[in-house]
Amino acid sequence: MSDDDTCGDYCVDTKEKLVEILYFRHFAKHFTFTSEGKNSRNKHLKNYFDVSVVIDIGYGNTNEK
Repeated sequence: MSDDDTCGDYCVDTKEKLVEILYFRHFAKHFTFTSEGKNSRNKHLKNYFDVSVVIDIGYGNTNEK
């Protein structure tokens, strides 16, 4: 086995999966900045932003050594 331990515990890969449990659009005025070039930024007024709530599910051999 290598020193960097790139595989999971006992040579079994553990997997990660994101499960979205809630998604909604929150309405609130806020400013965003977009870059154009190295020293230029543009300021934009937005009326909403998207919110996503996720759960990180790990499965496989998740035993700790």
